[in-house]
Amino acid sequence: MRVIVVLIGLAMLQGGSRPGVESAIRSPQSSSLVVRIDVIAADARGRVVDNLRPADFIVRDEGVVQPVESAPFLRPTADDGRLIALFLDEYHVSAEATTRVREAVARLVDQLLAPEDMLVVMKPLDSLFTIKLTRDRDLARAAIQSFEGRRGDYAPRNNYERNFMAGVPQRIEKARTQVALWRSTPLPSILRRSPIAGKPSSW
Repeated sequence: MRVIVVLIGLAMLQGGSRPGVESAIRSPQSSSLVVRIDVIAADARGRVVDNLRPADFIVRDEGVVQPVESAPFLRPTADDGRLIALFLDEYHVSAEATTRVREAVARLVDQLLAPEDMLVVMKPLDSLFTIKLTRDRDLARAAIQSFEGRRGDYAPRNNYERNFMAGVPQRIEKARTQVALWRSTPLPSILRRSPIAGKPSSW
């Protein structure tokens, strides 16, 4: 069971869009880090592309092109679907980009996910304790349609924001970034032990 976390909004804040989830390990042969990135590749018609080679990818780190050692294609089976979390960071996406984000994420769900993939869609103030993976795409679409970019809009919308994220814009921005990072960072480990809709928690 593979775990993929896609951050919408937070990745842009940190300097670039990063498809899939990154993991880094230190190579035993050197002091360099080997970074693994899950990528979903599709053509103009939304069909999955399964014949890409390392030369077909360009990876940049702070503007510097990095070597790509391998690009294996992994097709999940009915018993090995992926656990996918879509984290929609409303705090760092402008209101003007709301429709574009909704449409892009909806296309990902409708065209690039396999039927066996398990999915949860989250936003910054959603409780980590309520994560529930499911194959019900209608639930995902409803959550995506409720997404609303709020960058620059500091009006509180619930008691948590009113009590803990108030003040001048600089203070609110700092608090929003901390919330987004705190909510998204533990998602991979939480997904692995999360109850799955239709299956017992011990699964």
